[in-house]
Amino acid sequence: MEHSETNRDNLRESPYNALYSRITTKSNTFTVHYRVQALKQVPTPGRAWLQWIEGKDQVVGEYRGATEIERYLDPNEAGLPDYAGASLPADPIDKYYRFRVLSTRQFAP
Repeated sequence: MEHSETNRDNLRESPYNALYSRITTKSNTFTVHYRVQALKQVPTPGRAWLQWIEGKDQVVGEYRGATEIERYLDPNEAGLPDYAGASLPADPIDKYYRFRVLSTRQFAP
């Protein structure tokens, strides 16, 4: 492809590049997957507590699971600006989001 053709393609695509972030939606539900371990260090004189010795220290418990979280706006919240009005408020809407846990499940392979 010639250099001039590349520039022409970039010019044709530039309006979409500018609009893409403004017309896509953000998801309001998220699934967080996690693995949590309880660790036990074998006491050793002079050892830093941040140091882990593989094969000597122990994993004494583990929990694997997933939690579904919902992001929402509370329409009854005092001070929530009118984002549908003619002029946009100075504060970003992210400041007013609240989160709640919809479900939690354990993985037991």
